[in-house]
Amino acid sequence: MKQLIVNADDLGYTKEINKGIMDAHKNGVVKSATVLVNREAFDDAVSLLADNPGLSTGLHIDLDSFLEIKRPGGFITGLKFDALQISDEIIRQLDKFLNAGLELSHLDSHHHAHLLPEILPIVIAKAKELNVPIRFAPVIPEIRNRESTSAVNSRVIAGIPRPLRERNLRSKMERGCSCSVIPECLNRESAVKIQTNCETADPRLQISGMTDKMRNFLDSNNIKYPPHFINGWYWGNIDEEFETAELITHPGYGQEWREKELAVCCDSNLKAYLEEKNIQLISFDQL
Repeated sequence: MKQLIVNADDLGYTKEINKGIMDAHKNGVVKSATVLVNREAFDDAVSLLADNPGLSTGLHIDLDSFLEIKRPGGFITGLKFDALQISDEIIRQLDKFLNAGLELSHLDSHHHAHLLPEILPIVIAKAKELNVPIRFAPVIPEIRNRESTSAVNSRVIAGIPRPLRERNLRSKMERGCSCSVIPECLNRESAVKIQTNCETADPRLQISGMTDKMRNFLDSNNIKYPPHFINGWYWGNIDEEFETAELITHPGYGQEWREKELAVCCDSNLKAYLEEKNIQLISFDQL
């Protein structure tokens, strides 16, 4: 049986995002979320979590104030910190999370910043101390000093899961992807290439030798992590070969791309497909 963690990032960012994540949990496939303690809707998130104890929660470490971020796109273009500052900030955020009465399921980060080689050892040390898993992903953040590729859709859905009806695919994709790959996307064999072939795909998604080094580093420190990572909803992703995987999603209201992801999370065809394929939805604390 496959095991799948569908984790909603950015809980605590805004009340509209909080509501979307809760709807994706109550009406959809989200069993795990990660919380931003520094953002405007953190108190609202804590209140909502008290009424939804079945939603497992981790800390979405927010280090934006220590990084130079290219907007739009969310790409890291530079660093402005030392290790002691980062360690102190992570401890401060953990304290705020735990003092709010939340139970920590795992650690990940905004913009995958915890995967930067300068930051990963600090996060591993905290995960080891607290005996919690972390997000592992082959998306080593690249320090980018050139113009990022556009637009809107580094995170927008470039396709939809296979269980959704084929006749709806074209209209959904035309609304969600501005690049000229719509006809190719309709071909099952090539659909999974969208993330690398689409001009607007996130350029951080580069597999390299660093991935194996990171995996070995985690293993040598006895850190748990889902061994397979799926970067959002695209056609065929849950049919990839894996035993345990994390799929990240960003459901919410108030932004079109988040509402699209919310719609996928709550699609009844998706839930039926997971049951048909014997894919079990789990959370990080079940690793």
